[in-house]
Amino acid sequence: MVRHRNHRHFGNSNHRPLAADPQQQYKQGIEALYNLDFNKAEPAFTELVEKVGLLRRDMQQKKELEKYEARFQRIEQKLSALADRVSVDDPELAKALRTAWQLPARSLAFRNVAHQKEPSK
Repeated sequence: MVRHRNHRHFGNSNHRPLAADPQQQYKQGIEALYNLDFNKAEPAFTELVEKVGLLRRDMQQKKELEKYEARFQRIEQKLSALADRVSVDDPELAKALRTAWQLPARSLAFRNVAHQKEPSK
C-alpha cells in the first residue's frame, strides 16, 4: 500500500469521507445546533454574533455592505430563527443574541461592564 504524505491510514475501520452525504451532514449539524446546551455556549456564541454584527456595521460605514447585503440578510434570518427557538427556553439569551446582532457595540459595552463587575479570581 502506498501512503501519501499527510495521509493517515484508517485500516479496516468504517471511515467515511466527511462530505459523503452533504444533506445528512447538514441535517446532523442542524440537529446538533438545536440540541446544543446554550447555557455553556452562550458567552462564545454571543461574542461571535457581536463580531459579525460589528463587521456588518463597519462594512456599512465604509459603503462596502451592498455587495454582501443578501448574505447578511440571510445570516440575520437564520439568527432570528435561532433566537425564536432559544426564546422558548431562555428568553434572556434570545434577547442578548438579538441585541448582539442589531446593536453589537451596545452589547459589547454591557458585556464589558458586567465583566468589570465580576470579582477577580
